[in-house]
Amino acid sequence: TRGLERSLWQDEAWVANSVLAGSWHGMFFYDAWLQTSPPLFLALVRGALSAYGLSDWSLRLIPFLCGAAACIVMYLLIRRLPAPGWSVKLFMVVLFALSPTGIAYSYVLKQYGAELLSSTSLLLATLVYVERRSWPRFLILSGTVVLSLLLGYGTVLFLPVILVVVSPWFLRWWNRTEPDEPAGAEAGRWWALCALAAAVVAFEYVYLIIPNSSADLENYWRQPIPGGLFGYVNQIYSSLFELLHHLPLPRVLLSFTGARIAALTGAALVLPAVVLRIRA
Repeated sequence: TRGLERSLWQDEAWVANSVLAGSWHGMFFYDAWLQTSPPLFLALVRGALSAYGLSDWSLRLIPFLCGAAACIVMYLLIRRLPAPGWSVKLFMVVLFALSPTGIAYSYVLKQYGAELLSSTSLLLATLVYVERRSWPRFLILSGTVVLSLLLGYGTVLFLPVILVVVSPWFLRWWNRTEPDEPAGAEAGRWWALCALAAAVVAFEYVYLIIPNSSADLENYWRQPIPGGLFGYVNQIYSSLFELLHHLPLPRVLLSFTGARIAALTGAALVLPAVVLRIRA
């Protein structure tokens, strides 16, 4: 709770000021600067302030609840996996819950904790639908897609993979379970899900993202990486190593290049083996 009560830093103050705007329009289109937070996250934070008043704790209540809920969702997700054993599943849940990045994002007034919840919820809803494709589970998946996109813009990066995984053609190839309905009904649901996701993404992009765009900000993020091709390769190399810092591992261990290479190599070998075992 100490993180919930500390003072706001610059980016958090940016979000807080927009939430405290006099109107909903002023919150979604913050005149003082660009609004980059997703609409449902802003609405939930505004609701928390209305219920509990203005304080550092109430401002960070929604990110904290999202982070805690993400741990529960991850537990439900891992529990449904057909492999590996319960001890490995428990280790996976603990690894997720103790992630330094996940903990830090759960008491920051930014949408990162909400994106953690939306991504885990989307994975769980997808797995539930793949287990048995039916209309009730399709409605759960569709609702999760809509809410996830409204809660975290980053969820859009999951959509292509999710849509491929739940497509009747991929599921027929994967041969996980037999459909409860004719193939035509499955295909119709899939096209409906694609249309629904595309409509939500288009709405957010046209009515929220484009009006909150800035040429100066875009040019800042488009600055070329020094060093040409070697610079890009080095950036990818550094980013891969940075992923290891999201795990609850001793920083002393990660300071050794050999240990980091071994961890990345191990992940590259273990993950495909787990996927093949699940399919088997």
